[in-house]
Amino acid sequence: MDFDAKPEHQNAIEAYLRAAVKELPGYAVGVYGSYAVVEEMAKRKSCTHFWQTYAWSKGNLSKCGKHPSIQKRKYVGWA
Repeated sequence: MDFDAKPEHQNAIEAYLRAAVKELPGYAVGVYGSYAVVEEMAKRKSCTHFWQTYAWSKGNLSKCGKHPSIQKRKYVGWA
């Protein structure tokens, strides 16, 4: 979910993931999204893989998945 998903989007996200799981037997299905999306989809067990985005996570870090876009940033000045 590459947007700032709100609580009212969670049911649609879950339905989409469950449909993907049903249509892709034998494949791993996962979600990429904010802390809220990752936590909620993990709680609902709607898929098996989770990747959290830095954007829209409000500084929270989920323990449910991977965090490829979250890195410590070090600024050394302007070139």
